Amino acid sequence: MLANGLKLGVYGLTDVGLNREHNEDSISWDIDLGLILLADGMGGHNAGEIASELAVTAIRDALLDVLTPDMLETRMIKCDEAVREAVIYANEEIHEQANKRIEYAGMGTTVVLTLFYDDKVTYAHVGDSRIYRFRNAELKQLTQDHSLVQEMIDSGYLSQEEAQVSTSRNLITRALGIAPDVEVDVVTDDLEQEDVYLLCSDGLSDLVGI
Repeated sequence: MLANGLKLGVYGLTDVGLNREHNEDSISWDIDLGLILLADGMGGHNAGEIASELAVTAIRDALLDVLTPDMLETRMIKCDEAVREAVIYANEEIHEQANKRIEYAGMGTTVVLTLFYDDKVTYAHVGDSRIYRFRNAELKQLTQDHSLVQEMIDSGYLSQEEAQVSTSRNLITRALGIAPDVEVDVVTDDLEQEDVYLLCSDGLSDLVGI
């Protein structure tokens, strides 16, 4: 699926950490499709786990349906449009399930994903899970958190240093499943040899401070 001799390798790991009894992250990938997904769920009674698993499953299945070899070869579909629609579909699925069962009420999840094809990568996110790229010995954050703290930084109310210790740093302003509609940030960029992409939840970015 990649061009110009580029090859894709994927490694994924989740860990419950030291402070919680269970992990609400879900990760998934499909090498043939060039798709990597990570979701970080939220909600009581293990509903966060349900939301994150629904997100990665719905997005993966939606993209497998539309990004067939024939569709890609004939350019009948644009990958960025397909990614956006897949995330919107996942939002609808999670929101529907949250309204059907009382124990799932209010559940939601962040999501980040990368889709590698030709010599391009399309990446998308909702919430405060992040995507980083390591290129030419530089680690760069590609996504901007959908969070209250990020809005306060953008407005000049908080510095980056103050944001790291803010009690509001885990309050997100966008998530899948919370509302019937969701705004998805989608970007397409060029790939280079030896690029490394890191998808992570705030469980890593908050702890390591990358």
